[in-house]
Amino acid sequence: ALPSALWILTGCLIFLAIVPYAGGDAWAEAAIIAAIFFLGVASSLRSCIVIEQRIRPLLLPVLTFALYSMVHGTLTILVQNQTLPPTAAIPFSFDPVASLWNAVKFTAAAVFLWHLSVAFRADKKDLIWILVSTGNFFAIVGIARFVLQASFPDIFGWFVLPQLSPGVGFGTFVNQNHFAFLMLMTLGLNLGLLLSRSIDNRLRPLLLLASIFSWAAIILTASRGGIVSSIAVIVVTVVSSFYGSRNKSESLVKRSQGVKVYFLLKSLAATFGLTGLLILGVVLIGQERVLHRFEVLPRQFDSIPDTVGFSRLEVWRAASKIVDEYTFYGVGFGGFRIAVSQYLDNSGAVTPKEAHNDYLELLASGGLIAALCGIWFLYALFHAARPRSSNPRSRFENAARTGTFGAFAGIAIHSSFDFGMQFAGNWLSLIALVYIMIHNEQVVTLEPESRSHPLLIASSLICMAVISLLFGYSRVQLSFNGSADCGQMWRIPYDAESLAANAEVCEKAGNLDVADADLEEAVRWRPKDHALWLKLGKIRQSQDRSADAESAYRRAIELAPAYADPRWELGVLLVAKGRVDDGFAELRLASQRDPRYFEMILELAWLQAKADAKGTIRLLTPLEGLGYEKVATFLFGKNEYASLVLLGCTGYPGYNDGQRDALVTKLFEKRQFLYASQIYDRECGGPSDKTKLIDGDFESASVRDGAGFGWRLGELIPTLRMGYDERTFAHGGRSFGFIFDGNAETSHVLLSQTVPIEHKRQYKFSFDHRSEKLTSGGVPVLQLIIRRPDGDSLLSEIELGADHGDWINYSSFIQADDKTEAIGIRVTRRPCGQALCPIYGRLWLDNFQFE
Repeated sequence: ALPSALWILTGCLIFLAIVPYAGGDAWAEAAIIAAIFFLGVASSLRSCIVIEQRIRPLLLPVLTFALYSMVHGTLTILVQNQTLPPTAAIPFSFDPVASLWNAVKFTAAAVFLWHLSVAFRADKKDLIWILVSTGNFFAIVGIARFVLQASFPDIFGWFVLPQLSPGVGFGTFVNQNHFAFLMLMTLGLNLGLLLSRSIDNRLRPLLLLASIFSWAAIILTASRGGIVSSIAVIVVTVVSSFYGSRNKSESLVKRSQGVKVYFLLKSLAATFGLTGLLILGVVLIGQERVLHRFEVLPRQFDSIPDTVGFSRLEVWRAASKIVDEYTFYGVGFGGFRIAVSQYLDNSGAVTPKEAHNDYLELLASGGLIAALCGIWFLYALFHAARPRSSNPRSRFENAARTGTFGAFAGIAIHSSFDFGMQFAGNWLSLIALVYIMIHNEQVVTLEPESRSHPLLIASSLICMAVISLLFGYSRVQLSFNGSADCGQMWRIPYDAESLAANAEVCEKAGNLDVADADLEEAVRWRPKDHALWLKLGKIRQSQDRSADAESAYRRAIELAPAYADPRWELGVLLVAKGRVDDGFAELRLASQRDPRYFEMILELAWLQAKADAKGTIRLLTPLEGLGYEKVATFLFGKNEYASLVLLGCTGYPGYNDGQRDALVTKLFEKRQFLYASQIYDRECGGPSDKTKLIDGDFESASVRDGAGFGWRLGELIPTLRMGYDERTFAHGGRSFGFIFDGNAETSHVLLSQTVPIEHKRQYKFSFDHRSEKLTSGGVPVLQLIIRRPDGDSLLSEIELGADHGDWINYSSFIQADDKTEAIGIRVTRRPCGQALCPIYGRLWLDNFQFE
């Protein structure tokens, strides 16, 4: 009964490990690992079973990983505890407790592989069907959630997984890419069994349906790595099955070269045809959602990095820099999330905890030693699997191995783009696939005197299970630290995570001394964690220890030079200490890294400058483009129009005419014409005496739409054509002409320009006009408009409809009062008593002057 109970418990563990976000939370992962050790205890008590000869070479590299990670963490603690002197010859872990925990995880992986050899020693069929049933169940769950959760958004929230809100993750996974990892293994097994001749024909429709479901689930995740990897799984499994179905008999060996070439070409044709069908299936199932994910891929590689978020390419670059600097030992397993801040070029608003590439993270975490252990494991796996594949016990086993081989091909590709292998729910299934690949049906037994000591092994595994449960309990406390009392949290020795959590509780309770002591202890064990230094700086600042707080902030900046948070906190501290210029230099850097800070910096500058706009601009200069626009909007809200001239003249990287015109347009809306003129002409020293009429002879051809200076076109109507005329002109080489041909509203403004003028000055205004066969009840007129901040008024109106056949010059004098800021020149028509008034003929304007 014991073997039956073991495989039932194993199946339950594999299934349940996928439910709580695939063990994504630390406490869930700890519970899964503790369960593995307890299963190991049950296996160890079966003293007649020893480790299979083919399993041993695989366990050695995994246990070496565990030993190396434990040594990595232990030596770091001894160095930080000053028991050992710091030296480059000793490996340093950025998170020693995480390294020790990873040693436990590697040990659990080895124990689980050994446990499988005990629970399924006689026949691996039960394990194969456990994996197939579990994987396909969650494929259906994932598809059902994708289809139903939009209509029933709480379908998972009220159940057990509140993090799975609509649009988040897939299936029971918070990240859809990690769900795709599980489905790759399921798809491989489904196809391998489907193509087997040993499967009962009654099961084939179910396996075909399961294969379709698992592949559709991968596509619906929209995981690009998962979709590409799934194609590899299908192609490799089908091609392997195609060759594996032929016996390695003597007749096959003696076939002619031509027959072998025929089979090769047939395989290639089948591969290309199958790939085409798969791509078509991806397009049909995924539709726009998947296609969009692939369309944006080139832009993600070519575009400028987003300083607020991060891309995989940026994380890979950061990981490569870590590998270059810590080539031999790495930064310790679990240390990547801390080390990456020093090399990542983003704001720190969203930070990666993994390298999004399992191979790069292995190198960054364990260096060359880990890489050698990885190669050792792969060699042992190949060496153990090769004789099984060439001499299968049955067609069913051969089909399972073929599917496993295809799954491995997909996993190998997918691991280059993500980190699905790091989730307990996934690596349990992966270890099960490894066992299926190398399973030996012959159980090796030894004489009683040479057998292992089962009680000693069981005791050791129980200790490991208790350690796992204690670690999980500490992580449960971290999840609910808001309800704990200061100093009452249970802590793992040397654990910076628990110390930081207790410090947070104590800070909320107002016990800053205890919080400061805990954080100082935390940075002792994790001295290269910028987040801990940042928290320590805040606590010290709350204690009015400015010098110590500044030191902590500067240390955080050293460890995360591109992040915005440390620079923001340091800047605020320096401003509070009276070092305003130094403080705002840091604050400007913070806003450049994360634009979301700029509005807070703007408010701080306004307060620091005591509501003086010029002082605010000085503190914020130099400005970036987005900052320029936000400052302009802020000053508009404060009615600080005069200061906008200073803002428009500061100059900043990326300043262009479009942004200048936008500022001018806003000032036009506020009727601040003189200030708008100074910004338009960049007259930072004040208004000049030069004439502000632009392109009066129409030689520069600069007529535009919208508000602003220069000639502006009115609304276009079907019965009017207007533009430059190079055949008829009074001065230079062109004029501006109108051709009227039918009904049109007389209220339309056809052409206009606003000319800034100085207060209390007299100007001479003149222009030339000519008309031809112009007839209408509402003749064209040119109006001169007095423009003041409080409104417009009509100064004079000149009729343009007299048909003399030659150019007519008009001139007059304009006296500006102390409120007039501009003169508006406007071409329109006189009302004719009805909404639509016909007009025919031509009109030309030229040689406008304002002196």
